[in-house]
Amino acid sequence: MKSFIHYLKLISTRIIILYLIGYGIIHICLDAKASQRTANLLALNRIRPESFNYLVKLSKEQVEPDADSIDGFVHYYEKVLQFVGHRADGYGLLAYSLCQKGEKKKCVEAYKRAIKENATFFWYYHNLGVVYYQDGRYKEAFDILSQGVVLPPEATFTYIGTSQRLYVPLLSMDSEDIRPKLISEYRLGHKDSYLMMVQSAYGLKDYKEGLQLAIRAIENQLDQRGEFYFYAGLASHELKDYPKAVYFFKESMKRDEKNHEVVYHLALSIQAAGKAQMAQKIIQKSEGLKRLSGSTAYSDQNFALKLY
Repeated sequence: MKSFIHYLKLISTRIIILYLIGYGIIHICLDAKASQRTANLLALNRIRPESFNYLVKLSKEQVEPDADSIDGFVHYYEKVLQFVGHRADGYGLLAYSLCQKGEKKKCVEAYKRAIKENATFFWYYHNLGVVYYQDGRYKEAFDILSQGVVLPPEATFTYIGTSQRLYVPLLSMDSEDIRPKLISEYRLGHKDSYLMMVQSAYGLKDYKEGLQLAIRAIENQLDQRGEFYFYAGLASHELKDYPKAVYFFKESMKRDEKNHEVVYHLALSIQAAGKAQMAQKIIQKSEGLKRLSGSTAYSDQNFALKLY
């Protein structure tokens, strides 16, 4: 009996010793990880660009990016991902910087990775769609943009609010209250996504799809300047539904009566409907509008990346 009790005491002592050793190892590991995180943050602070004004300027103005100026941002966001981990916002801003530098292939891969890390963030789909659209890759642009426009906007707003180290500082450079800006920016980006989808469908000669998208955008009250009525008219003309094309072009003119492009295509549809004399007068009007300063053309639209 005494030997059994001695045996139990021995086992208990060993268990306590092992527990203390394990406890110590865990704390050493935790301290090491905490120390490593601190070291990583210090390293990031050392290489952090002094100012992000240049990136903000690129997102607002049509200026030619300087590759040397962009290099520092590329390096910084690469280190963010290396030291802090796989963050969607880090991949997004790396992609933006790479694209401004002209490295489109790496930019595309970074945006794809951002989507993998956060599949509910609207702006990654928008920006990747812009890259594809600018390169004439209309099928890819259409596919990615169509995924983005159906996402709930609140998910995007919420994620931006959680990005205290990356997104919030960039957005709060203009104003402390960023929510009104987020809502306004989203509405414009949502509209631009639909415009790129419509134009991509047109580039793919899928006029039925383009017409349906334009009508959906009109129903969603995205058309303030007549763009979607214009593209609905173009698609109807290509589908040889000239009366419908005339209707859409006239609706577009109600919203932008000085746009020579709309007036010209209205004339073409009227001519195709068999009213050549009336069409000629309207063509002359479109030529006069084109000579006037300030006349616009929807085909001259330039879609830009947003700083996300």
